[in-house]
Amino acid sequence: MIDFRYHVVSLISVLLALAVGIVLGAGPLQGAIADTLTVQVETLREERSQLRAEVEEAGVQLDRNATYIEATAPALLSDVMPQWRVAVVTLPGVAEDDLEGVTERIDEAGGRVTATVALTDMWADAGQGAFRAQLASRVGDDLTQQPQEAGDQVVLGYALAQALTEDAALAGAEEATAIRTAFTEGEEPLVANWASEEVADMVVVVTPLTTLAEDADDEQIAQTTARNESWRVVTAAVADRATTVATGYARSDADVLVAIRVAETVTTVDGLSSAVGRISVPLALAATQSGLDPQAYGYGIGATQDVPTVVRLDPPATVVLPDPADVDGGEPEDSATDVTDEPTDEESP
Repeated sequence: MIDFRYHVVSLISVLLALAVGIVLGAGPLQGAIADTLTVQVETLREERSQLRAEVEEAGVQLDRNATYIEATAPALLSDVMPQWRVAVVTLPGVAEDDLEGVTERIDEAGGRVTATVALTDMWADAGQGAFRAQLASRVGDDLTQQPQEAGDQVVLGYALAQALTEDAALAGAEEATAIRTAFTEGEEPLVANWASEEVADMVVVVTPLTTLAEDADDEQIAQTTARNESWRVVTAAVADRATTVATGYARSDADVLVAIRVAETVTTVDGLSSAVGRISVPLALAATQSGLDPQAYGYGIGATQDVPTVVRLDPPATVVLPDPADVDGGEPEDSATDVTDEPTDEESP
């Protein structure tokens, strides 16, 4: 058992050590300690100045690189996707600047954005499962191609792709119109805004930058993960139906694009706020349309390739519609005559 004498000895030892430190610090070691601290402070100042200079130089280099990329972009994107029509689908939270950046680069590549569709949280809200099930049942019969994988969100993704890409002059036009109506009606629809000039050949899905607080609890993390999984399923369904590229950010596991990349079934492009990211979107569309396997382009989480391979597409084939007279029971096809400048037998002398 520790006795009183032990406590006294311990206390005296501490006091003696403190006294010796005070004496040495104020006496013979004072100058040495001060000199050492001065040297350390000066060293830290020099390191700080050096780091500041390196940061400034890096900033200048980044500006130069951005200037070069902007200057060469028109030549790089020229005729990459001439006359190809693109539908741009935005998820909730996408910045307007990102949407404009994607549109501008598609235009530079020779394509046209013919539809802009803004999806709502109703697609991924965990509490809206019954609503999605009812809507999937409603539009399921309108699909011209049934998905192999079951699930309400898969059906809805197929329906979205069909409504965006089904040619209005061909079979499926009425179904596409019915799907669009189902998606946009009501106080809380699946689609908040559907601006469409004509149908599209390709689809770009723009995802937002997502940030979670450092002190986010397990429930918040689980909710974000579940929501991102819903968006992954929907995007994969759209990509299964049409040439699709998903773009956005891959800075953290909270970003939707990171979840989309997991299955490796959809071509993705990260770094959407940068010139490289935006230029890569039409390049990725062309590469995917040409038949290249899905890739994860960029420098973020899950990226597998820096930039897409440059592929220049031919203009899309023009669909020749059947003569309405043939469809409605008019004259047989072999009785039709071609228009020609050559004289007929009756006109010949």
